[in-house]
Amino acid sequence: MGLWQAEALHNCRHCRAQGLQQHRGCPELGAAHPGHEYLLDGEIVRHCLVSRVTPASLEWLNLYSYVNVGLLPETGGLNDQYEIDLMAFMVIGGEMAALQAAQRERKHGR
Repeated sequence: MGLWQAEALHNCRHCRAQGLQQHRGCPELGAAHPGHEYLLDGEIVRHCLVSRVTPASLEWLNLYSYVNVGLLPETGGLNDQYEIDLMAFMVIGGEMAALQAAQRERKHGR
């Protein structure tokens, strides 16, 4: 997902303007996000978490989406990437894998 898409999806003003608060589970309305659950600080929440996502975090997630399909942020190969970027992508990748495993487990009841 490109940053322009992420900004549209993760922007309260955009959501309000499009009338998507109910569908996305806006906490301002006390709405639940249908079919979605998030684990936040050990608590399951069913509402939009956009207010909890910092612009820096959103940028890291955006970069990770490119890395996940084989596009590196810096020109060159793996050795040409900044170490901090590689470490962040490893952390995000690990968290994504854990979330996907938990989703599969819930789906298949294992």
